[in-house]
Amino acid sequence: MSQLARYIHRLPIWIISIFFLVGCNQPTHGLPFDPNIEGLTLVKLATGDDAGEAINQLHGKHINIVKGFVAHYKAGHDKAIIWGSEAATEEVAKNQLVVMIHKMKHNRRSPFHNYRTLNMNDHKVIAFDGMGRVHYLFRNNKWLYWITADAKRIDKIFEQVCKPL
Repeated sequence: MSQLARYIHRLPIWIISIFFLVGCNQPTHGLPFDPNIEGLTLVKLATGDDAGEAINQLHGKHINIVKGFVAHYKAGHDKAIIWGSEAATEEVAKNQLVVMIHKMKHNRRSPFHNYRTLNMNDHKVIAFDGMGRVHYLFRNNKWLYWITADAKRIDKIFEQVCKPL
């Protein structure tokens, strides 16, 4: 067998190996952060079309996103939800965040109150209270996040979401 024939014979093996190795470095959960949060159990995760539908339902209209997720966590009686959506650009994400905060603050029927701005881990976080929970809204590059959790857990969740993969 010639050297060229041996090379061609082994080519599919090399191609498969490359795809396997590249795939091993990708997160399998589809989230832009490690979903393992100390003290909490991930009990439900919506991604893809299911997440897009949930995000649109939350807003009551279609929101332009590249992708999104809704992660539900539980620890005993405590619950936490992380909503995430990726915008096409950082500028779009910035605008979406500004519009969302403006509409929430100016809606007389909004259950949210005590709005405040926090600077945490180089992120501007809009924090507010309502529905028995604390809420954090913030942007990390093209991603927008809304974390809702108990006051004793929300900072730990925020730190986990902001950790690079």
